Amino acid sequence: MDGRSRFRKDRSIPAPTVRTHGLAWDNGALWCVGSSEREIYKMDPVDGKLLAKIKLAKEDPEPHGLDLYKGVMWYSDAGSSWVCRLV
Repeated sequence: MDGRSRFRKDRSIPAPTVRTHGLAWDNGALWCVGSSEREIYKMDPVDGKLLAKIKLAKEDPEPHGLDLYKGVMWYSDAGSSWVCRLV
């Protein structure tokens, strides 16, 4: 989105899944949560090419929001009050 033009869509890329939740930037790459699949995808923001994927276990909290802070990935659980740190 271009904030200088009243948030007009600047461009778009295909999402790696239908139910995406949470985005985070990491050194020029874009991370995106796939809530239903319990996966976190690293994508090229230019064309949407999948660069990496993290698969969470079924017993892990369900990923929803996402953030990267000082090289650490954090996500929130959709069904509880948990905030999770990936190491």
